[in-house]
Amino acid sequence: SIDHIGAKDVWSAYGLDGTGIRVGGLDTGVDIAHPDIAGKMINNSPGDPTYPGGWAEFNSTGGIITGSVPHDSGEHGTHTTGTMIGGNASGYDVGVAPGAMLMHGLVIPGGSGTFAQVAGGMEWIIDPDNNPVTDDGAQVVNMSLGGTGTHDAMIAPTDNMVAAGVFPSFSIGNSGPGSGTTGSPGNVPSAFGVGNTDSTDTIATLSSRGPVTWNTPPYVGTWIKPDISAP
Repeated sequence: SIDHIGAKDVWSAYGLDGTGIRVGGLDTGVDIAHPDIAGKMINNSPGDPTYPGGWAEFNSTGGIITGSVPHDSGEHGTHTTGTMIGGNASGYDVGVAPGAMLMHGLVIPGGSGTFAQVAGGMEWIIDPDNNPVTDDGAQVVNMSLGGTGTHDAMIAPTDNMVAAGVFPSFSIGNSGPGSGTTGSPGNVPSAFGVGNTDSTDTIATLSSRGPVTWNTPPYVGTWIKPDISAP
C-alpha cells in the first residue's frame, strides 16, 4: 500500500518520512515490543518519570487508568500503528511515516468502548500534560474506530482537536455498502473521514458511504463523506 499511494516517492523526493512528527493513535492499545514499532513510542521506558507522556489507558468514564503500561488489548491497535509508523533499522518499512514518533491511547479495550473513553483519549492526545503552554501533543491523530450514525458527543472533541492544529485522520466506518452508513467521529464535518479501497482501486464493499446529515449546531446540513479513500 505504501508503494501504491506513492509514499516512498514522497520520502525520496521531499525527504518527508515523519521524522520530527508526533503521530497519535487511539485504539485497542499497542505492542511496543513489535520489531516494526520498538523504540518509537515517546518516553517508552517505564523508568522514565515522563513515561505517561506517550501512553495512556482510559476507563469507561474517560478517566486515565493510573499505572497502566503499554499493551494491546487486541491486535487492532498494533496493526493500525504499523500502518502509520511501522519500519525497522533493516530498512523494511510498512508504515506511511516510519520516521515518526508514537503516542497511543487505549480507548477501546478488546475492540469496544464508550464515547467518554474515546473523548478522554482525544483530549489527552492533543495535550497530555494538560498545559497549553507546552507543545507535547500529537500533531496527527489516527482513529480507526467509530459508531455508525451521527453522535453529538463526538463533535466538541473533534472540533477541539482541529482548533489545536491537530490533523484528524478518522475511519469513516465499515458499515457499507449502503448509502448514509458513515460513522462518528469520521463523519463530523471538521474531521478528515477516510474510506477504504481494495486491490483494484474500487471502494471496498464494507467501506461506509455518505452523505451524512447533521442537525446539531454548528453543523446543520448535509456533507459529502468520506473525504478520501485509500488502500
